Amino acid sequence: MIKRLSLTLLAVLSIVDSGHCQPATARIPRAQVQLAIWHDGTREDLKPVGTVTRLVQRDHSGLVLTIRVLPPETMLHQLKQWSSQDNAGLPDIVIVPDRWLPMFAHALQPLNALVDGRQLQCYPPSVRERLRHAGKLYGIPWITRSRALFYRPDLLQAAGVLPPKTWNDALIAARRCHRPPDVYGFGLAGIRDDSGARMFLQMLWSLGGELPVVGDPGRTNMAALEAALGLYRDLHGASEPEVLAWDQHSLEGFFEDGRVAMMVADSDFAEYLGAECGDLKWATAPLPAGPSAVGQIDVDAACILKTTRHLEASAKVLASLLGSEQAEARLALGGIPARSDLIDKHRLDPGYAAFIAGIDRARGVPAERWDAAQAVISDALFALLTGRQGVAETAQFIATSLSGPAPVAPYE
Repeated sequence: MIKRLSLTLLAVLSIVDSGHCQPATARIPRAQVQLAIWHDGTREDLKPVGTVTRLVQRDHSGLVLTIRVLPPETMLHQLKQWSSQDNAGLPDIVIVPDRWLPMFAHALQPLNALVDGRQLQCYPPSVRERLRHAGKLYGIPWITRSRALFYRPDLLQAAGVLPPKTWNDALIAARRCHRPPDVYGFGLAGIRDDSGARMFLQMLWSLGGELPVVGDPGRTNMAALEAALGLYRDLHGASEPEVLAWDQHSLEGFFEDGRVAMMVADSDFAEYLGAECGDLKWATAPLPAGPSAVGQIDVDAACILKTTRHLEASAKVLASLLGSEQAEARLALGGIPARSDLIDKHRLDPGYAAFIAGIDRARGVPAERWDAAQAVISDALFALLTGRQGVAETAQFIATSLSGPAPVAPYE
């Protein structure tokens, strides 16, 4: 299997004082802007950054951008370090995954009075709400990712089924395509990372449910919770046998090897398959729906650190990044069109259509309690799939565990 290159970007714009009170004849230095990228791909992958930086410089001729490349595995550590230091040597603008905003909000500058709200109206509410915490705006969209159903047209055609539009269709198609050990009907996300919990949450949303409400177990929709667990269990019957041992990366490798008829993955996986797996027959379709059609997105947000000495200049950079031309240039770095004009432009593009089909109704994982919630869900799925608990008992375990006092995420 060719190793998939992940491209995780963290942009850092460090703006140095441009100099004031200098003689009229002296050359006034331009502001120095440093773009630091968390990156483990190739230098070829970095080429689109040049377009992004040139567009910022075009909008703000007084800025000069330079690039620094940093390893992505240090992202969380570096953000923690920056959020606990003074302003000596720190960047002004950082990219923060949306689900980390509550963790770092104390170190980020609220943008409500700094960003023109009319520019953000170009993004659907599903994207905008991922940039807020406790009523405050903390970032603007940098890269948006979403999920879709990946499938092998040859296998579905041989089984006499169409790409499923509902979870019930997906279950029927998976059973018809299931021919172990050669082909498995549905690649089910496991519990080695949060991919299994994400899959379960996707099913729960589409069936009209929500995670149990903290402190209010009486508001839990137990019928939807049990229906989602039953669906996950039933798909397990037509899935690969390594569900409990694999993470999302392993599952994607199995699909790449042609062993899985269908699976759910994000937009980065489509880019990888297109670039690295030219012989594999694959296609994408919108996520299966239940009574509700709900997408799932993640947004990397450009945020200003409170320690900045250049608040006004930093806000101008964010304004430049919000532009349509800028947003389209960043598509080459990964993700999907997230501005409304770009969504309309690319709605029929085969590379984006499945991923943007449900963006207006898309949701993201809960930012403030996801790490604790996904641990509970993973434990529950393990007990369910190994036969230790039935559906009703597992649903009660999730409801009881998550509706108690607000859980504390492991990294807080």
